[in-house]
Formats: sequence, structure tokens, C-alpha cells
Amino acid sequence: MNAYPAPGQPMYQPPMAAPMVRYGGFGRRLVAIIIDAIIIYIPVVLIASALGLGDANAEGGSVSVNLGGGGVLLNIAVSVLYDVILLTLLNGRTIGKVLLGVRVVGANGERITFGKALVRSLMKIVSIYVLFLGCLWVIWDGRKQGWHDKVASTLVVRR
Repeated sequence: MNAYPAPGQPMYQPPMAAPMVRYGGFGRRLVAIIIDAIIIYIPVVLIASALGLGDANAEGGSVSVNLGGGGVLLNIAVSVLYDVILLTLLNGRTIGKVLLGVRVVGANGERITFGKALVRSLMKIVSIYVLFLGCLWVIWDGRKQGWHDKVASTLVVRR
């Protein structure tokens, strides 16, 4: 018996173990969303106030913000643009996700496309506006996917 393969045949390689995927959990994702929301909300309030779509008052040491319907729509539009552009350009990460060490990938671990980022971002709005149930789904799901991840076929993984 030969211990070596015939000439031109590759050496036997035992199968490698698949790398273990570490999903981004609910707490890490929540903090990342809060960071991104702060980054988005401050300029939106300033722009909405300048355009007459809302107002911000700072009196007596407290700040009150009132965004009208137009201000809310502006906030949604800026949020979607922020998500889609950064998820596409920063390899599945927003500023909050960079700081918390998570990123969004396709179901097979590939970089997400503009289309997937757009579908995910629009569905995230639905996930939030339905009593946050789509976002809370991450707690119970085995792969830590929210509704927006399921619809866009994405995963949030830790580095």
C-alpha cells in the first residue's frame, strides 16, 4: 500500500471545521442603534427646524423637540439613506456597528449589496413601528435575526 497519492493527485486533506459564527446579540445591536439614532437625529432636528418642519426649544435648562409630520418623514428618509449608504460602503457597518464590533452580512457571509441594504433598512422601519416586535424578535431567534434580517436574508455577526 502506498502512503502517497498517485502522481498528479492532490494529497488527502481532512475536512476543516466550519468557522463558528458569533451572532450580534440584542444588547449589542440595541446600543449600536441608539448610537446611530443620536448621530442621525441631531442633524435632522436642526434641518427640520430650519425648514419649518419642526421646532426645538431650549428654555430653562431643558430641551424640547417637536417634529411635525414632515419632520418625521425627513427623519425616516435620512435614516434609510444613512443605513443604506454606510452598510454598502463600510462593508455592512454603520458608525454604531463599528463601535460595537458587529456588521451585517448576507446569509452566506457575503458582503451585502445596495439592494439588500435598502430592503433591510425599509423593513427595519416596519420592525420598529410595529411595537418594536420585529427588533425584539432577535431575542428569541436562534440566528439572532429580526424581521428586517429575515426579509433581506441578512445576519448580524460579531467580528
